[in-house]
Amino acid sequence: MKAQKTLSEWFTHRYLLIIRDEETYQEVKSSRFNYAKVTVIFTAIFGVLFALTLLTTSLITKLTGVSGISSQNDMLLMAVKVDSLEQELSVNENYNSNLKKILTNDIQVEQGAEDIDTTSSNPSANQNLEQIDVVDSEFRKEFEDSDSDLKIVDNVQEELQHIVFFSPVVGVKNKVFDAKNHIGIDLAARKNEAIKATLDGTVIIASWTQDSGYVIGIQHKNQLLSFYKHNSVLLKEVGDYVKTGEPIAIIGNSGEYTDGQHLHFELWYNGNPINPETFVQF
Repeated sequence: MKAQKTLSEWFTHRYLLIIRDEETYQEVKSSRFNYAKVTVIFTAIFGVLFALTLLTTSLITKLTGVSGISSQNDMLLMAVKVDSLEQELSVNENYNSNLKKILTNDIQVEQGAEDIDTTSSNPSANQNLEQIDVVDSEFRKEFEDSDSDLKIVDNVQEELQHIVFFSPVVGVKNKVFDAKNHIGIDLAARKNEAIKATLDGTVIIASWTQDSGYVIGIQHKNQLLSFYKHNSVLLKEVGDYVKTGEPIAIIGNSGEYTDGQHLHFELWYNGNPINPETFVQF
C-alpha cells in the first residue's frame, strides 16, 4: 500500500514540465517546479497588485481631497439636494400660479397687446368684451362667495424692517389700504409718469385683465410680491429681472375698476396682502 505524502512533502516534491512539438514530439522546453515555488510566485503577484491598488487609491485621494467612499456620499447628498430643490421649485411655481389667478382673474390678452397707443382710453377695444365679461363675472362671483378670508400677517413689520422699499411713483394718495375692501393703495400722478420697481426681482405677470387693465407683478426675495395695476403701457415682460427703481410701466387708466389716471399698488408677503404705507415712503 502506497504511503500518503505529508503536506511538507507535497509542497517540496519536484515535478518536470516538458513542452514538446505537436508534430515531431521533439522536446522544445522543460522546467522543474514544485508547489512551494508556484505558491510563492502567485503570492508575490497578488502582493504587487494589492500594493498598486493601495498606491492608486492614495494618489487619487491626495489629488482630489476626497476618498472613494466620501465621493460617493457627496454624490448621494447632491442627489438629495437636487430632489429637494425640484420640490421647492414646484411648490413656488404652484404658489405663483394660484396667486396670479387671484390677482389677475386669470384673463390675458393675446401676445403683443401691450404695444398700444398710450393715449387710448380703452385698450381692450379690439377684444371680445362680451366673452371676457362672462368669464370674469363668474370668476369674481365664485371668489367673492367663497368662505376663505385673506389672512393679514400681524408681525410683518418686525420681519421686514431691514428692507428698504422704493416708492413706485411720486404722486398723491387718493385711496388707502383696507384689508377687506381695498388691498392696496392708489396713487394719482402726472400723465405718462413712469412706474418703478419697489425692489429687485423677477417679473412674473405682465398682461391685461378686465378689472385692472394692464398689470405687472414682480417676485422679490423674502417671499415678497408687488403688483402695479391700471397701467397704460408695460415696459417689461414675464421673466425679466428688474432692479430697484427701474421703470417697469407707464401710469394709466386701464381696466373697469378705475376712476381716473392712477397707480394701484399692492404688496404681498407670504401670500397675504400687507399695507404698503407701513414700509414705503410715498
